[in-house]
Amino acid sequence: MLTSRGARWGFEFKRVDAPRATKSMQIARNDLGLREILVVHPGPGTHRLGDGVSAVGLGALGEALAARKLVR
Repeated sequence: MLTSRGARWGFEFKRVDAPRATKSMQIARNDLGLREILVVHPGPGTHRLGDGVSAVGLGALGEALAARKLVR
């Protein structure tokens, strides 16, 4: 978990190329008050997995963090 500008962001790292959103991610998002969970995986690209959950390829992680203003 990372806190930036008053918002909480969750991260989960997977070894599969095509991760899926799980019920436990939604529970964690709600219980921890996370703005979004980023599921980092070895595959390419970034895509939405569900409400407040996005899959981010490891190669695209820096760009995804910058787009969300979590890094400079």
